[in-house]
Amino acid sequence: MSYQDAVRDGVRTAEEYKRIVYFPLCVYCGKEVKTWFYFSEYAYSCVECEALKRLKIRQERAEKRARERAEKGIVPVPTAKQNEKAEKAKIKNESMIVRAIKRIDGMTDIGQYEQAIKKVQTEMESGMVFQSSDEVMVALELSRKGVPYRTQVKFGPYRADFVLDDDKVVLEVDGKLYHTEDREFNSNLRDALILAALGPKWELVRITDDNISWRITQLTEAIVRLIEYKKKDRARTTEFIRRSNLNR
Repeated sequence: MSYQDAVRDGVRTAEEYKRIVYFPLCVYCGKEVKTWFYFSEYAYSCVECEALKRLKIRQERAEKRARERAEKGIVPVPTAKQNEKAEKAKIKNESMIVRAIKRIDGMTDIGQYEQAIKKVQTEMESGMVFQSSDEVMVALELSRKGVPYRTQVKFGPYRADFVLDDDKVVLEVDGKLYHTEDREFNSNLRDALILAALGPKWELVRITDDNISWRITQLTEAIVRLIEYKKKDRARTTEFIRRSNLNR
């Protein structure tokens, strides 16, 4: 009955390996989902939307546990292991900011970063987390330009390096990675889930460590240019799809 149901419901079909393949639409985003079986009563969803649904469930559970602990007045007491970890993080932070200052000093006048350095040092002492001296350099430049940010913001199983709430931008610092198809798929899925959690008006921008090392003073300008490029690219893609549909 699968084929008859698919025909009745207007579901696209194709043939692969002498078998019928069905392409029902995702109930969340409307994207076609490939499946070997089709049942009218089943709600199909794509890989990205399934992952987003799991992400939202994890977030809701975490928020529920946090509310329950707050209502009971439970204040977690750090263990010896946690204290040791915090001390190591403090040493790492000091090392990272020294490296970041030295690298910036090699390309521009470090004196213009005086207030930014004090601000970032205070944030690190208060528990703000950075993963590398590249990220510290980004924080220093954003602070110098007066751009508010949050770091290591958690979205379910993922973390965003920087969230610029005023500009609605997620900023990721990319190191030198070997890009495979699996890594690219996971990276794109991660980006899509983070943006889906934030909303359609947000943009995700990736800045390579090479650009940070050589052009950190142009960071905010680069973000603006990248956002403009992404918007124009989406507009071109949308227009191409529209014209393709008209020519069918």
